[in-house]
Amino acid sequence: MPVYIIGAGPGNEDLYTIGSIRIIEMADVIIYDHLVNPGILRFARRDCILVYAGKKPYSEKVPQEEINKMIFEYSKIYENVVRLKGGDPFIFGRGGEEVSFLIKNNVDFVIMPGISSSISVPEMDYVPLTYRGLNSGLIITTGHNVDNMIQNFDLKKLSLVIMMGTHNVEEILDKLSMVYDMNTNVSIIENGTYDFSNVYHGSIKSIDFNYNGNPGIIVIGDAARPLYKRRRSENTVILHCMDYYDLYPGFVKIRLGYPVLSSFSDSLFIGAEYVESFFRLLNEKKIDIRNIINIDSDEYGKKLLMRHGIFKFSSARKNFADIIEIKGTGLNEYYIDYIKKAQRIVFLDKSYMFYNDLHEIIKGKKILATGEAHSHIIDSNKMEFGDDL
Repeated sequence: MPVYIIGAGPGNEDLYTIGSIRIIEMADVIIYDHLVNPGILRFARRDCILVYAGKKPYSEKVPQEEINKMIFEYSKIYENVVRLKGGDPFIFGRGGEEVSFLIKNNVDFVIMPGISSSISVPEMDYVPLTYRGLNSGLIITTGHNVDNMIQNFDLKKLSLVIMMGTHNVEEILDKLSMVYDMNTNVSIIENGTYDFSNVYHGSIKSIDFNYNGNPGIIVIGDAARPLYKRRRSENTVILHCMDYYDLYPGFVKIRLGYPVLSSFSDSLFIGAEYVESFFRLLNEKKIDIRNIINIDSDEYGKKLLMRHGIFKFSSARKNFADIIEIKGTGLNEYYIDYIKKAQRIVFLDKSYMFYNDLHEIIKGKKILATGEAHSHIIDSNKMEFGDDL
């Protein structure tokens, strides 16, 4: 069987590809990078081996040579090995290097492209990369290659997208001031495509930005200004301990119960296998189905819901939250980075075991616990809802 080299996209769960999910669902091993959204790992089988390969920006990293060897060694043992990378694997993702290594070692491979952050991050915050009359092209580069761009291209009529450069933005803009007019638009987007993204806009001479460790992209050019302010919802992270029960998105939302459900958007996505248990929950808790405005399901689930008199469906699953499953050895910097950025944290059942480790990190955030977690977390006065459903 081949090694699958997959692009996980820029982070937003709506930007996963159908192909990537299908492959992740059958994976025996997934070797993933730091910038991959933890939510995508919930599609992996319960017995899938998850291997964290690091690559946190501007920090100590696992050498690429070691990652190559790791992929090769797993491919000799397991049938379905996935190398999961943020964005697109062939756009500053070193996917080409990994493919070259596999070819050299006679290992079959499949490439599954992802949506590149170089395009999707500006676009999600309404920053156009091309605009008729303002620019004639686009260059995508990294912060390390700005000098080469200045020497080899006439940048004045081009938009420049700089990845991996926000830690050094002052030096980059100082160099580019020799090419662009000082009033040229600059947009910097941190944590792009997520609900907790931030957009900073100004000019080469006036932009006010301080790097704080978050991944970001710089866009420079006459067209590089937000056309509209993006609407954001409150970012929520749901912590789930995978060892406790099998996860299915609809099942998690049932376990949360109606008070939590209504606190998001009165929306529910429910898998076909949980339709009947969902209606038992409504009966037990005396919940009026009319309070749930948006209901969605898979095709068979819709047929079952119709038997209960529900005929109108909406894309409810898009209005929920990132679900992070704590797997393997438990909390590490990969999970903690995402938890830090959330405004609301939901502890499900046995995820209470991580509460003490996260106590300082989640101070000031809205905390909710249900099921077994509700009875174990002491600081219950911090909880937005306390009903154990």
